[in-house]
Formats: sequence, C-alpha cells, structure tokens
Amino acid sequence: PGTGATTAGRAPPGQTGRVRRVPGSRRTHPRNQTSPRNLSLACMKALWGRKVSDLAWSNFVKILAWQCKKHGSTLVKVDRFFPSYKLCSQCGHVNEQLELKDRQWVCLSCGARHDRDKTAAVNIKREGLRLLALEHEAGCRLMEKAA
Repeated sequence: PGTGATTAGRAPPGQTGRVRRVPGSRRTHPRNQTSPRNLSLACMKALWGRKVSDLAWSNFVKILAWQCKKHGSTLVKVDRFFPSYKLCSQCGHVNEQLELKDRQWVCLSCGARHDRDKTAAVNIKREGLRLLALEHEAGCRLMEKAA
C-alpha cells in the first residue's frame, strides 16, 4: 500500500496496468540520425514496456525504423564490421591489438586516452553522419540528372 506495487496482478487504485512514460524520455530520443548501436536500452524499455533483449534483432530494427519514420527521423545502419571501438576518435588510427576485455586504451599514434564505449559511441555517430551525407549527396546527384 502506498508504494505503487501491484498485488495479485492488479494495478494500484487510480492507475491502469499500462506502462507509463518516463519523464523526459522524448528529449533523449534521437531526432535526426539514429544508429542501432548507440541507443539507450533503458529508454526504449520505458517507451515500449518490455526488454529489448526479448525481441529478435530484426524485429527491433523494424520497430526502430517505424519509430524513426513516425517521428521524422532517418535510420542509418552502420556496417557491423565497422571498427568503432578500435578507431581513435582523435586521429583515426585503428588499434588492431585491442581486445574486447580492454575497457580503456591509449592511441599508439597520438597518445589520446580512450574509454572503449565512449569512443565507440563517438565513432558510430560520426560514421552514421558520414553515411547520411553520402546518401544525401547521391540523392542530389540523381535529382540533378533527372532535371
């Protein structure tokens, strides 16, 4: 009582059994460009009311594409073999000796210190924006040829 917990599978008085939105979750939702490898799983769990890990990957990508279309965003898919965590976000050097167990590393070329996950997020965003720019450029060329 008073904690908001359900008893016997029923919602507390005055509340429905539906999952509520987390305040501010729309603000963290990407607007212009989304890459499947850099999303907040907790935010998606709050939005869709189930664990993303319970979904098959293809279903997850379909839902993500639908949400992007609904909100006027563009889904850009980065190649699964893109070396996001091995690529130095400062100079572009690829550290081939890096293993998955290495959480932090120093670039052998420029000496920059990196956190593996943060570096991967920066590199995935840059690659997604690069691919988006290439797609836009190709679309402009097609429109010029048609005119």
